[in-house]
Amino acid sequence: MEIIKKYQPTILLENNFTKKFYDNSPVTKSAKNEAIFLTVKKERIDLIKKTDAKKTFQLDESDKVILFGTFNLDAPHKGGRILEEILKIFISIKKKVNNSHSNKIKLITFGRKYNFKIDIPEIEWIHLKEIFDDKKLNLLYRSSDVFVSPSTGCNGPATIREALVNDIPVVAFNKGEAEESVINGVNGYLVPCFDKNAFANSIYKTLFLKELIDKENKKEMIKKRYDPLSEANMIIKKALHDLKEKNLN
Repeated sequence: MEIIKKYQPTILLENNFTKKFYDNSPVTKSAKNEAIFLTVKKERIDLIKKTDAKKTFQLDESDKVILFGTFNLDAPHKGGRILEEILKIFISIKKKVNNSHSNKIKLITFGRKYNFKIDIPEIEWIHLKEIFDDKKLNLLYRSSDVFVSPSTGCNGPATIREALVNDIPVVAFNKGEAEESVINGVNGYLVPCFDKNAFANSIYKTLFLKELIDKENKKEMIKKRYDPLSEANMIIKKALHDLKEKNLN
């Protein structure tokens, strides 16, 4: 704390969500808290044809694939524990609105599972454990139709930005990374936190109603934010600015 008070370093943070905590912290509020947006590894971004990606995981072209992944699926703040309730509501909406959809619904999860489980007869659940292979993760995003993030208190998750740069719509609670990156009705849906009905309805809209507005300029803005060169340039720019200020003083 004394070092921060004395030298007032620039603290580079993951996003504006994180910056709010540092701005309000008695330890770091006097520092220069700057938000940057962490890059997505280029090996995880390749717009492979969806049909080819689905074949990799032995999925039919007509399958509707819901993807959910995080380091620990069972962590309370990641939202995995309420996902089953959300998906049950989703199935009830599907039956009520139009039960004629013949597409199979498949949920693919990745990460440490522990006590996390999904038991819904109408949804085939496939768990892939932890994925460290960038190419496999890229293929998994590209094979999916929607990425869900029921996280209720996380500055990330990084999986949101990875899904978005792969042109996969995201349905998420309006927390953390989702607030920064999901443009409601364009590249996904932001849902009021803990509103399971709105979350389920947004999954249904994404998979079956195709209501997302195609605004490429806004999507490209988000992609550019997570480009490796963009992150490097921001860090270099801030470092040069601080060095200049130091020399002037």
